[in-house]
Amino acid sequence: MNLPRAILFDLDDTLAKAFNPPPEEIATGFQALLSYVPLALITGASMKRVQEHFLPTLSVSADLSQLYLLPDSSAEAYHFEEGAWRNIYAHTFSEQERDEIILGIERVFASRGWNTFPTKGERIISRPSQITIAALGVEAPLEEKYAFDPDRSRRELVKSDLSILFPECEIKIGGRTALDINPKGLDKAHGVRWLAERLKLEPSHMLYIGDSFHPGGNDEAVIPTGIPYRAVE
Repeated sequence: MNLPRAILFDLDDTLAKAFNPPPEEIATGFQALLSYVPLALITGASMKRVQEHFLPTLSVSADLSQLYLLPDSSAEAYHFEEGAWRNIYAHTFSEQERDEIILGIERVFASRGWNTFPTKGERIISRPSQITIAALGVEAPLEEKYAFDPDRSRRELVKSDLSILFPECEIKIGGRTALDINPKGLDKAHGVRWLAERLKLEPSHMLYIGDSFHPGGNDEAVIPTGIPYRAVE
């Protein structure tokens, strides 16, 4: 295929292992691509984590005007303008909605026996635009995360329970232990369509690279947009 006119990347388990910075060769390649086409990072990670784990791996010479950041599964969008990251939009839960979802998660944990798992670090990460479940905690060792739910069957059960409780939410499986919960209509497809409109392109002129295109995965949502996509190993 010809060089796409814009490329969108997932972060966790695509450019980097979950909750880790990307390897040097990945960061170098990403920065080189910025010289050719606009790029976007479209991720379930928060803007804070993108700023702490990803952006510092780019050199000061990187053309950040070519980069769009769509954290919280594209519930928010940022662009680098006049020397700073400007928030372009943010779709958020109300405080009441967040409280109700967290209570629902705790109920599902109890019914599915997830309260028995040893955890390390935060397990329910509540942000204005997204609530993320990290089944073993965000600081659990990588080997434990990779062994926890390789076929996603454990998370499929929890996702099904939460979908019944909160039909007005988007609930997707991501990473190795995570589920992401967003307001209805806010998934990575929203980010693809928004960026296409922003750049005055058709989704078919862009490329998406991720790791979770399976049914219920947080990258699967982009498929109906018509964007070409590739899965990492």
